[in-house]
Amino acid sequence: MQMIHPNDLLGPYSDDILTFSQNGGHVTLNLKFEKPEDRTRVVSDVIKVLGDKGIIPGIQNELYPVKPSFNAPVYFSIERAAAPHFRVKGYGVHMNGYV
Repeated sequence: MQMIHPNDLLGPYSDDILTFSQNGGHVTLNLKFEKPEDRTRVVSDVIKVLGDKGIIPGIQNELYPVKPSFNAPVYFSIERAAAPHFRVKGYGVHMNGYV
């Protein structure tokens, strides 16, 4: 798989929304977005564009909470299909039932 630098895909959002590390190892949100709702809104806008370009397939409009640990407060919410693309750790509960 070919490595793509984040700036190649997310460059239009640099400075106003996103900041890129010097080596391309990570992307951070602009600190001006102080509330989880604001961070969710801007991240959703970026993910919608990436979904429309076919870079993130399977968008279902299902938000998934992003937080540093299971019991921590939500930092923002992200489209569930996009979470793995941003290396967001996923948690889930599965239940099987037989009748």
